[in-house]
Amino acid sequence: MRNLKFAFIIIFITAICVAHLPGEVGIKAGLNISKLSSITGDEMFSYKSRIGFQFGAFYTISLTQSLSVQPELYFIKKGGKVNLESDNLSFAYIMNYVEIPVLLRYKFPSQGSIYPLVLMGPYCAFKTSARIKDIDSGESVDITDNTKFIEFGFSGGLGAEYYLSESADLLFELRYNLGLSKVFKGAEGLNAFGKNNSLIFMVGASF
Repeated sequence: MRNLKFAFIIIFITAICVAHLPGEVGIKAGLNISKLSSITGDEMFSYKSRIGFQFGAFYTISLTQSLSVQPELYFIKKGGKVNLESDNLSFAYIMNYVEIPVLLRYKFPSQGSIYPLVLMGPYCAFKTSARIKDIDSGESVDITDNTKFIEFGFSGGLGAEYYLSESADLLFELRYNLGLSKVFKGAEGLNAFGKNNSLIFMVGASF
């Protein structure tokens, strides 16, 4: 895991170094369906998804006519729902992050106004807050100190770019974030599961 973190740090430093290159700025926003993955195999717990949102900006740096590098910056809600079957209890884990993906983006040639896209690359997320909420009572407890500050993962997806003018395009994307690092500092009881996974739909515009 130490080598993985070091590799991610190198990637992000490289992205910052090339940020002075000419490119396109854009904004995106959308919904994500997030779920916490189990690492115990314990049938006492069942893991469900919850819907959150995200919004942010990106910067596209062209390498060729079709290939580009795209650093992004988002505020994103993650987490999921966990049911304790034996006691009929349901909890929602609500975690907020500032996420920085660095993606390789390929735009397929097109004869029309719509260009298919493929995006993939690592992301690094910095936690801003975390809490657990009892779904039945509505009461919540802050668990920021029980969760790790940094999360790493891999993001990949498909999209389409709709040409509006020489200075503006519309964007539509469907991507999946696969968490590669554990969320919690411990692995006991209800915290005995590890990683954030999210299915994300976003719309945006580039300028």
